[in-house]
Amino acid sequence: MTAWLDSTGKVVAAPDTQQVARSVAAGRIWTVWMATVAMSMLITYGCRKGLDRLRAGSWERELQLLSRNDDGWANRHT
Repeated sequence: MTAWLDSTGKVVAAPDTQQVARSVAAGRIWTVWMATVAMSMLITYGCRKGLDRLRAGSWERELQLLSRNDDGWANRHT
């Protein structure tokens, strides 16, 4: 009978086989990759929404200037 001991002399489970270790490593790599992709998507989405809000605000300001007819860009006297 083979007994596996840790550094303190307590009985522990046998180490994983090479196939199990590869499977665990592949699962962890897949998890890190998916988390990286998800974070990249969230950052991209946030940046895009922020830029869309800035662009919409700019359009709103320009339309307000145009509708007030206060000698803005649309009503220059030449």
